[in-house]
Amino acid sequence: VRIAIADTGIDYLHRDFSGPGTGYVENDRTRIGDVAGFPGPRVVGGYDFAGDDYNASAANSSKNVPHPDPDPMDCYGHGTHVAGTAAGSGVTDTRMTYTGPYDESVDYSKLYIGPGVAPHASIYALKIFGCDGSTNLTDLALEWAVDPNQDGDFGDHLDVINLSLGSPYGSEYDTSVAAANNAALAGVIVVASAGNNGDIQLITSAPASADRAISVAPTQRAADTVASFSSRGPRRGDAGLKPDLAAPGTSIVSAKTGTGSERVSSSGTSMAAPHVTGVMALLRQAHPDWSVEELKALAMNSAWYRPKTAMEMR
Repeated sequence: VRIAIADTGIDYLHRDFSGPGTGYVENDRTRIGDVAGFPGPRVVGGYDFAGDDYNASAANSSKNVPHPDPDPMDCYGHGTHVAGTAAGSGVTDTRMTYTGPYDESVDYSKLYIGPGVAPHASIYALKIFGCDGSTNLTDLALEWAVDPNQDGDFGDHLDVINLSLGSPYGSEYDTSVAAANNAALAGVIVVASAGNNGDIQLITSAPASADRAISVAPTQRAADTVASFSSRGPRRGDAGLKPDLAAPGTSIVSAKTGTGSERVSSSGTSMAAPHVTGVMALLRQAHPDWSVEELKALAMNSAWYRPKTAMEMR
């Protein structure tokens, strides 16, 4: 099963992705082949659509122009953390790559970094952000996921794409929403963050507002309730029901970029979405002939919900 992480890139040298844990100084982030690690055993492909200096909202207009290159190394850290949650291998207490097993016999609390939800999936790093700022390149990543070799044949599309990104007050008319819906129609499961803009009606983000995308809200770690910072629905324009699912999104520990084997804790809907991305990869593996709609329905209809207790409601 193949997962795309459309984000700030991925630190493919990190041991959470079976990287060597070294090579940062020698790595030229504009080309591949100069250091071992990409393509690698876990991060098997991808592309940098942006370049490190790109920032779509920068006052300096020269930074608004992307400078793509083949090396999707993460210079910010967000994408690495997200990728680790979705499909990282895990890191042992001796700071080496954990290689399994991945079953109930393992005490994962003994690991320095626990494995991602789908630790055997192949990962593709689609870098659409620079080292800081915003992006207008989400649509390009979705198109790449539909047709990685760009030959017009969608038969080689990836299985799942994670979009831990978005802009508030999303509607069905946003271009990223159209791209997400079309990607799903082509067979790609699209998972996107609902947003971190709080309990405000209609503020749920695009592209998570797409009909065919799975919009994910974060839950509190200590209780199965939606985190206070999560964007809420319904969707702007037609009051369509969003988000679709909720998943853990507070104090999530995952890989820290540029460190070789270290970890960092983060919170947000960006941390919730990759949990669902990993789940959807496992469901795709279990049901290879099911449609995107059937798999989305399976995830939503079998999600577990615990109502608040009287004490929690006070």
